[in-house]
Amino acid sequence: MLGVVLVQAVGLGIVTLGAVGVALAGRSLGRRSRFDADVREALVETVASEGIGDTLGALRRALRVDFALVVIEPSGEPQPLAAESTGKGNSDLRPVSLLRSHRRLLDSVRVTGKSKQTGTEDGAVLADLLLSLKLDHGLALPVFGESETPLGFFAVGRRRGSFGRDDRRRVALAAERLGARLEAERLERSVRDLKTMGNQLRHRANHDPLTGLANRALLEQKVAEALGERAQQTKVAVLFLDLDDFKIVNDLLGHQAGDELLVSVARRIGAAIRPVDIGARLGGDEFAVLVRCIDASDGERVARRLIESLDVPFGIAGRDVKVHASVGVAYGDAGRVEAEELLRNADLAMYEAKRAGKAKFALFERRMLDRVRTRHELVVALEKAVERNEIQVHYQPIVSLGTRGLEAVEALARWHRPGHSIAEPSSFIAAADEAGLMPGIGRSVLAIACRQVRDWQRIYPSCSELRLTANLAPVELLDPSLADDVAAILDDTGFDPQLLILELTESGVMRNPEQACSSMEQLRSLGVRLALDDFGTGHSSLAHLREFPLDVLKIARPFVENIVGREHDALFIETMVRLSSSLGLPVVAEGIESEGQARILQDLGCEFGQGYLFGHPVGALGVTRYLLADTLPPALPSVAAAVS
Repeated sequence: MLGVVLVQAVGLGIVTLGAVGVALAGRSLGRRSRFDADVREALVETVASEGIGDTLGALRRALRVDFALVVIEPSGEPQPLAAESTGKGNSDLRPVSLLRSHRRLLDSVRVTGKSKQTGTEDGAVLADLLLSLKLDHGLALPVFGESETPLGFFAVGRRRGSFGRDDRRRVALAAERLGARLEAERLERSVRDLKTMGNQLRHRANHDPLTGLANRALLEQKVAEALGERAQQTKVAVLFLDLDDFKIVNDLLGHQAGDELLVSVARRIGAAIRPVDIGARLGGDEFAVLVRCIDASDGERVARRLIESLDVPFGIAGRDVKVHASVGVAYGDAGRVEAEELLRNADLAMYEAKRAGKAKFALFERRMLDRVRTRHELVVALEKAVERNEIQVHYQPIVSLGTRGLEAVEALARWHRPGHSIAEPSSFIAAADEAGLMPGIGRSVLAIACRQVRDWQRIYPSCSELRLTANLAPVELLDPSLADDVAAILDDTGFDPQLLILELTESGVMRNPEQACSSMEQLRSLGVRLALDDFGTGHSSLAHLREFPLDVLKIARPFVENIVGREHDALFIETMVRLSSSLGLPVVAEGIESEGQARILQDLGCEFGQGYLFGHPVGALGVTRYLLADTLPPALPSVAAAVS
């Protein structure tokens, strides 16, 4: 029968109502103390029934009607809600699309707030509904909510027999009981909704929304609980995982593919650990696992399983994606270590594993913490080094291998740290780079060097075209303000941009090739020249010669140091020189320490050289001997000159 009454029913739903009332007549009748025993029994039954459909069924039988229907339209619901009972069965409240006759009755009841009975002046709108059901007599009462406007109606119908005064009283009482049942249902639903919402909020607060794993807060809580257990021999381990080269996946396939990969990694982590262990995502591509140890080496065993579980490629965005993880393992005894300390130790061990290579794990050792403390002290001192003028510049000559004349000087940072020996870049540049201090240090070195070399150009006429080379750290190359800062330094010092060569490394460019190339083009627009340092050490240097806007190549020291007596290295350098020559790029060979190396490089066509043979890096005062010398190193007197 529901198919006759309702055009369409979609989904299941429970109505949410405020206080439910009935028409004035129904309310007054509800106060009567006597009514039929069968209705009383039905009213008791409606309290115990589990659904609105069961309630309608009990009322239909007690009222001796063939049909019972409730239609309401509560605010906030996208569609009206309806339930009915016939001899064929009951249906619970659900969203519906109403027939025209049902819509007219609902609108009329809501406007007038009065009951409708067939055979009366107001009953015509009810008669249209009953006609479609092949019923002759019916009664409809408004259902009230918290406002004075009815939410809907409760209707009953018979094929035979009209509704007398007692019938109207019983239907009104039944409608009132139905309203109470709906109100009870609303309260029950509200409680269920609150519980469900509370559970959802608790889950969201403690779990990663992308992978469903525990989040950092829950992991820290569980680690603290595990360490708080005082059972004898209780040991726990925390594993930190960081995916190697995950950024490449995001860059090549997009962030959606990256998220898909993270979800897949989370599934494999869950499959690789035991039910008693807890997997967590800490953010980005970092994961962690809490291991409750039965055996002293359980943490290491789980670490191996995790690494092995990632060995099989992932199917992401229609491609096979290979990903590895670096894992740090830290153990802690219950009652002897704090959760925060254990998590920190695992994190330090993870970085040790990453330094050792991909797909490895490392156990925490005390020396790792000592190294971090030393590094922290170094960074704190570096932060103050620039403002205290502790970063100074040394200069190393670059000469023409043909004439041995001075062509340029390379500016090299030196840290004159009070209480310490002079520090070379290798001892502090990495720490400064990680701490984000390199832009400040790099700009300071460039400004000092430009001003100093400009002074030399003015003082020494033979050095009026002396070139300056300076290094760009990878983070500097990716700084959007680099070109503006360099332009400001050139303007402030009066240095000719055509005589400035900025050196960059292939690894620095490959951190973000697009941004790096943009910075390189901006620098060249200033008139500055660019050199690729350590050429030959990158995995795709030849391709980059075509892609990057370069002016000079510097052959890396490892190729030069073994060139004497090793034809293979000599042939390799010859190939690089020929390639550079064909591209119109001059070549500087680094690390020249002997005359033999210098002669071979010159014979191979290399134009310029740099190394200890020609001069060590020295402070500004020590550069004078380079500026005054005709050749570097100074030419030995000939035998004839010595005899005379």
